[in-house]
Amino acid sequence: MFFENWLFQLIGLLPQSIAIVALGTAIVKERYSYKQIILAGLLITLLGFIVYYIPLNYGLHVPLNIIIVIFVLRFALNLNILKSAMASLLSFITLIIIELLVYFAQLRVFGISEDFFPTANDLQKFLIALPTLIILVLISILFQVIRRRQYRTR
Repeated sequence: MFFENWLFQLIGLLPQSIAIVALGTAIVKERYSYKQIILAGLLITLLGFIVYYIPLNYGLHVPLNIIIVIFVLRFALNLNILKSAMASLLSFITLIIIELLVYFAQLRVFGISEDFFPTANDLQKFLIALPTLIILVLISILFQVIRRRQYRTR
């Protein structure tokens, strides 16, 4: 979601970027330290933040961010390009599925009108996007825990 206030954009993008790195690296069965995951997430946050302010149609930001994640995973974590692409794509697919499910739940279960989304202020947008972010972070933590337990048993 695009916010007018840069602070809301940054606050949402930071945990999302770290979660995407954590989820992607766990999916492709690569183990990195939490420090490496956080540093890669910080780099993605910085680059993604810049991309959101490039005057493009909103839909074009997603493919650019996918490419950014691929390159950051490749160069910051030395993950091979195929695994970087797979980690990035599967993480973003997971994020999109979560967003769709949360969106439909907000419409159907909580009765939020579709007209609310384009007219909401930044705080309302952030609060609406928060469940998606929390679910993504929880899934990323779960995948990291599972992956790290698998490494311990070997």
